[in-house]
Amino acid sequence: MPTPQIPSVLVSRPVRVVRPRDLGELYVNPTSELARLEDQGAVRRFARGYYALVPAESVGDSGWRPSIETLALGVAVADYGVNRVALMGPSAARLHGALPRAVALGSVAIPKQRPPLATRWGRIGFHTRDVARLDLEHVDTDLAAGYQTTVEQTVLDLARWAHTWNVSRD
Repeated sequence: MPTPQIPSVLVSRPVRVVRPRDLGELYVNPTSELARLEDQGAVRRFARGYYALVPAESVGDSGWRPSIETLALGVAVADYGVNRVALMGPSAARLHGALPRAVALGSVAIPKQRPPLATRWGRIGFHTRDVARLDLEHVDTDLAAGYQTTVEQTVLDLARWAHTWNVSRD
């Protein structure tokens, strides 16, 4: 398989979650270009209208997949901007090392109400929160850099909204 030709403007994006509308100035038909890049293993479609740029070392590896926490942060940053969103709840707990296993649920605070997003690898739940009022810390993931709640804020959120997240051992 030939090496995919990925435009440098795409590779240098700080957010590695791409939507067709992000590429309107680069391509006449962004959806067909993303489909071409997907065929070459350079991007992976994970939900309607959302693609993840595959890391250079994993291009062509059909087994590569990002974590649901990474997807949640990437989608939120792509849609609302880095300073208006934060991983929270089970996603923050997972990145803090408090959940020993992955769950197919991403949880992210955003500025306005939005329905969950079903992805190939789990569901992303969006929670309307005033992110400026949360205790946050910086986090880097494979798809985006952004914020997550601190350990203390995560514990408070899990206690307050335990009924919201089904992370039981079923």
